[in-house]
Parts: sequence; structure tokens; C-alpha cells
Amino acid sequence: MKLTYSAVNKADYSAENIKVKEGKMVFDLTAMDIMPGMTYEKKQEGLSFILPGIHNVSNAVAASAVACYLGLSCEDIERGLDTFKGSK
Repeated sequence: MKLTYSAVNKADYSAENIKVKEGKMVFDLTAMDIMPGMTYEKKQEGLSFILPGIHNVSNAVAASAVACYLGLSCEDIERGLDTFKGSK
């Protein structure tokens, strides 16, 4: 199975409504939940994290796609992004 992600285009996992608020990148994650025989869209609004730039939003969408694929909950993804401080 091949899944796509993007911070700028429509994809299986994509960021929408990207903005900077109180020094954080904030976006809505739209995910196509693809299961054999059915496809539906779900949206997680107001995800945020501290790293600036559209490239970091793209990385966050990719990480969220992997997390969804591995079965993590929306709450786990939101908490992980919100507490991520970057790597050194």
C-alpha cells in the first residue's frame, strides 16, 4: 500500500489552514482512512508544534501518517506534536 502526504497539496494525509499562532505552527490534519473496501476522510483540527517553517509542517504530517498507520490515537499524535521540542 502506498500512502501520500503533503503540507501544500491534497494527499492521503495533508495539512490545511496552516498558520503561526503564539510562536507555534498550527494546522489541521486531513487523513484519508483507507481500509479494504472503504475510504473515508477524517480531520484533526488545531495541531500545533514549536518548530517553524512549512518543511516542518510537512515532516509533522509524515510523522502523523506513520503514527496513524501504527495505530496511535489522535490524542497521542496531538500530544506528541505539542510536546516535541526538536532534536539537537
